Amino acid sequence: LRVGIAYTRGRAIMPRLIPAFQREYPNVEVTLREGTNDAIQKALLNGGIDLAIAAYPKSPPDIELADYYTEHIVLCLADSLLSQCRFDLDAHRSEIAEGDLHSLRGCPFVLGSAADVGGRIGRELLRTSGVSPVSKATSENVETLLALCVQGVGACFCPENLLQTALSPEQLAQLHILPLCPGASYPICFAHLKRSYPWSVLSEFIRIARDQIK
Repeated sequence: LRVGIAYTRGRAIMPRLIPAFQREYPNVEVTLREGTNDAIQKALLNGGIDLAIAAYPKSPPDIELADYYTEHIVLCLADSLLSQCRFDLDAHRSEIAEGDLHSLRGCPFVLGSAADVGGRIGRELLRTSGVSPVSKATSENVETLLALCVQGVGACFCPENLLQTALSPEQLAQLHILPLCPGASYPICFAHLKRSYPWSVLSEFIRIARDQIK
C-alpha cells in the first residue's frame, strides 16, 4: 500500500496510524511518500501512490474522495519579531482573526510554497489585505519555516495541527499563535482512483486512520 501525504496533520499522526494498521494487517507493507499538496495529487493520478491524504477543493474526474478532517491555518509570530517591528499585537488581534492583515504591512514573513495549499492561503490573505509581504524566506518545508519563525526571522502561516509535532514546548512558548478567518480552513480528504472493483485494504486503512483522530 503506497500512501502519499501532504504537509498536514496526516504527517503528524502516521507514527500512531501505521502501528495501528499493522496490528490488524501485519502482512501489508505501507510505503509513505511526503510532498506538497499539488505533488501528492499528481502522484495519485500518475499511479505513484494508491492513496492520497491531501486537500481537494473539488472532486476531480476519476478520483474517489472520502472525508478525513478539517485543517486550520494559523498565523505565528515570535515575541522577538513583535519587538523588532514595534507591533502592538493586542491592538490588531481581532482584525487579524477576521482575515484583515493590513496592519502587518511592515512585518517580514517566511512563506510556504505557492504549490501547497497552506502557502496559497497565506499569500491570498496578504493579497486581499493589500499587503505586499517582505519575504525573508520561502520553502516547501513547513518545519523549516517554523524554525525561522521561532528565531524571529518572519511571521509564518502554518497548519495548526502541525505545531505540536514540529516544535518543542519551549519553542511554542516563544510564539503568538493567531487563529484566522474561516476561509483559512480547508478539508483534508482521502483520495484514490475510481475502480470497477473495491480494494478492501484501502477502506480498512481509511477506517483505522479515522479512528486515530476521534
